[in-house]
Amino acid sequence: MNFEKVTAYLECLEKDWGIPACDLSIHLHGEEVYRHICGYRDAKKTHRASREDVYWLYSSSKLFTCTAALQLVERGVVGLEDPVSKYLPYFKDLPVQTPDGPKVPKREATVRDLFTMRSGLTYDLQNPWVLKTIRESGGTASTQELLRALTARGLIFEPGEHFLYSLSHDVLGGVIEIASGKKLSEYFSENIFEPLSMSSFTFHPAEADFEKMQDQYSYDPLKKEAVFYGKRYNMYVLGENYESGGAGLVGGVDDYLKLADALCNFGELRGVRILRPETVDLMRCNQMSGASLEDFHKMRYEYGYGLGVRVMTEAQYGIPVGEFGWDSAAGAWVTISPELGLTAFYAQHVIECPDVYRVIHPTLRNLIYEAAKECD
Repeated sequence: MNFEKVTAYLECLEKDWGIPACDLSIHLHGEEVYRHICGYRDAKKTHRASREDVYWLYSSSKLFTCTAALQLVERGVVGLEDPVSKYLPYFKDLPVQTPDGPKVPKREATVRDLFTMRSGLTYDLQNPWVLKTIRESGGTASTQELLRALTARGLIFEPGEHFLYSLSHDVLGGVIEIASGKKLSEYFSENIFEPLSMSSFTFHPAEADFEKMQDQYSYDPLKKEAVFYGKRYNMYVLGENYESGGAGLVGGVDDYLKLADALCNFGELRGVRILRPETVDLMRCNQMSGASLEDFHKMRYEYGYGLGVRVMTEAQYGIPVGEFGWDSAAGAWVTISPELGLTAFYAQHVIECPDVYRVIHPTLRNLIYEAAKECD
């Protein structure tokens, strides 16, 4: 496979788009066939970026949460059509906010609605109930306490009728906790991290993790410039005990690809099975139609949306139907194609960068699959 175009593109990202560092690894049938790392780990440019670096994964964390929840579905512990209130009783009383005032929803939100972002929730992290809970707990509120506060405002549409990118996967993490009887971090460690030997992943980065973490930047899209602002802050982590299933993980590229490779191989990696093949196929089966598909196309117009992942529904750019994955607020991106046995994970550490979704990810994707096609 010839990845010269991929390398040339990665090398131009700092000059053309202001991305100070990036890392891309491509695997074929579970083995690395390409790796290229650009830039420096720190804003002062004293240490080159390396494969040992870790990142805030932000929404790339969602792939882990959806995998974990599907494990519980396989075991019969959780049902996709179960009302969320079976696990989080306060969900039963959440109203739909309308111009005419709060209304009782036509039906309760289900676990499937959480997977597919059709729950009616928003991404409001600053509502008065959240701020009060953080203040009164001194920043030590539990995941369950904060989830109750995060959802206290209610729903903004009838469950199942629309798609809205939201805190649904944080709530799905809360369902995992109640259904399994374990903290989210404990469940992940026992059922994903340890079986797949993922030593870099954590919800609670220690000083040693921050020492390995790339500096983090915010982005000025007009100047195409990344501005350093630290590494410790993650706006989605609402306190020292909050474990955000939607955006709270820290980890490295090599470890992330272990999960991607397992899903690419229909749930199994080197003798360790984390999901059944039929469950992986269910995950990457488009769940969107009608108004919810129209909503999703405003976010990722070329795709459908499955159980927590974008899904390629029509072959294009050399990408087979069924390719799936997701991305993140700091620009990480994963692609998984079981049909080709191909996975790739791209990492950068720049938030508020619309160009990464509009230009960088699609360009990398097309170049990667162009190289894969030439290998056929």
